[in-house]
Amino acid sequence: MLIKSPLENIIYNFFDIPNTWQLTSSSNDIIQRRDRYELILDVPGVSKKDISIKTERNNLMISFDNSKEYDDSVKILTRNTKRGKFDQAYLLPDDIDTENITAECKDGVLTVKLPMTTKAQGKKITIV
Repeated sequence: MLIKSPLENIIYNFFDIPNTWQLTSSSNDIIQRRDRYELILDVPGVSKKDISIKTERNNLMISFDNSKEYDDSVKILTRNTKRGKFDQAYLLPDDIDTENITAECKDGVLTVKLPMTTKAQGKKITIV
């Protein structure tokens, strides 16, 4: 049985992530703006050319590898850096415009912008 924090429960429920999955060890935030959601991942030391982001149906898949190996002449005294292969899939809500998802990677932070469909954004009604 996986024990999740209250924030993880919100994320699992909102993005309909199966309970058997664990969230990645990569630090991440999911925020909502008026017209889009943003998934923000810390990817220190990872080049944007080494990050794979793709969608298939209503799934967003992100993967990269930030493994670092040292030669035999190096003695590692401590290793606190999160390293290794990262693979995460998110089941997106129905209100995402998957054709217009964009991403940028700057200063070790990956931001994936998930625009809402215009129908989901709502519309202000003018009283005449």
